[in-house]
Amino acid sequence: MKIEITYIFHNCFTLRLPDKTFLFDYPADQYLDQTRREAVVSRIRNTHLQLFSSHNHQDHFNRNSMELSSYTQSLTCIFSGDIVRKNPQLKGNPLCYTVDANQSYTINDYTVDTFRSNDEGVAFLIHLGSLHIYFGGDLANWQWEDLTKQEYQLLVSYYGDVLEKLKQWPIQIAFSNTDQRLANWSGAAQFMATVKPALFVPMHTFGKTTSIAKFLDENPHPGIEGFHYRETGDSLVWKVEV
Repeated sequence: MKIEITYIFHNCFTLRLPDKTFLFDYPADQYLDQTRREAVVSRIRNTHLQLFSSHNHQDHFNRNSMELSSYTQSLTCIFSGDIVRKNPQLKGNPLCYTVDANQSYTINDYTVDTFRSNDEGVAFLIHLGSLHIYFGGDLANWQWEDLTKQEYQLLVSYYGDVLEKLKQWPIQIAFSNTDQRLANWSGAAQFMATVKPALFVPMHTFGKTTSIAKFLDENPHPGIEGFHYRETGDSLVWKVEV
C-alpha cells in the first residue's frame, strides 16, 4: 500500500490512503494562513475524509472544522470528549463521533483505541486491518522544570505505562511530540526506543521545523525511518506491506 503523509503545521498532518484521507489536529483559524489552508484543501478534495482532533486547545482543534465537508466526498469527525463538551453545537451531529479515554470504537471500516492524554484529551491508535497508525495529540513526556518531585514521578510512570501498552502492536506509523523546548524532546526518543514504529513523524514544533533535523541527527534509531519535513506541503510517500 502506498501512503502519502503531508505536513501542514504543528500537529496537523494529512495521511492519504487509496480509499480515504486522514486529517489530524486541524488547528484554529489563527494558525491557518493561505498556504496552510490551500495545502489542506488540496489533500482532502474529493476524498472520504476522517478528521481526528485530539483535544480542545486552539493549536489542535478548529471550531469551523465542519466547513471542510464542502471539499470532500464525505466527512467523518472523531473528536475527544472535551471538544464536544466545550462546543455543544457538535452534540448530536451525525457526522461526529465523540470518543473518551481508554476506550475502543468501531468507525466506518476501522477501529480506534484511545489513551488518556497527560495534557488534555486523548491519543489515538487506529487499526485498519494490519495497518496500525498512532497519533499522540498532546500525550508526551512533559518534563517541565517547575514540576514537583511527585508530579515528575507520576508523569514518567504514566508515559512509560502507555509506551509499554503501545509496543504490543506492530505500529507502522507513529506521530508523537518532539518539542525542542524540553531537554528530553518531550519523550520522543523514548517513544522510538520503546514502541519501535517503522516510521516516526515528529511534531509539536509550532512551525519551527529546523528542530526536526537536529532531533533526528541526535537520535538515530536503526530500523526506524524519520519524516524530516521543512515547510508546509512537504510530503513523504511511504510504502507498507499490509
